[in-house]
Amino acid sequence: MMRLNKTLNNVNTPILTWGNPFEANGKEVIICVTGNPGISDFYIEFAEELHKTLNLPVIVVGQAGHEFSVDNEAISEKNKDLYNLQGQLKHKLDLIENYVDKKTYDEMDNVRSLNNEAIQKITKKCNVIYSCNDGWAPLDYMADIKKQHPHLRMVEAANVAHSFVLKSSQLVAEMVSNYIKEQK
Repeated sequence: MMRLNKTLNNVNTPILTWGNPFEANGKEVIICVTGNPGISDFYIEFAEELHKTLNLPVIVVGQAGHEFSVDNEAISEKNKDLYNLQGQLKHKLDLIENYVDKKTYDEMDNVRSLNNEAIQKITKKCNVIYSCNDGWAPLDYMADIKKQHPHLRMVEAANVAHSFVLKSSQLVAEMVSNYIKEQK
């Protein structure tokens, strides 16, 4: 594992890497974006397991402004656009478009409501893992998504908390790894 700092969308950002995602030579790269709030260190065990199982480079990137950096200014009126939802999207796109091998891509959209068109585009590449005891993502939401997108792969992770990286990293990493292997 390496700890690096990259300036993404004008925010100095600590990132964690396994392998070399910046010179992947056209190979796949796994990009793990932390939750909100997101501290990248919470994802170490999860990312290590993905890297070990799949032998692919892994990047863990947190949310802009959620981890301390001496170089970053405090959030103020003049820079608040760096940290709002649109700023967070630009932050991740900067990583993907300017640092990660160009073959790597991701679908990002403005999340304000269920975007059926965006989900339709990524159905074949998407694996939704949810838990009935999550507490943050109501099961009604999962039922709605299943109804609207019956071909979307949705897997329930039994006995996994919302903060899966604290107690269930290996289990969820195994689920993600199996899905990625099936896609090859």
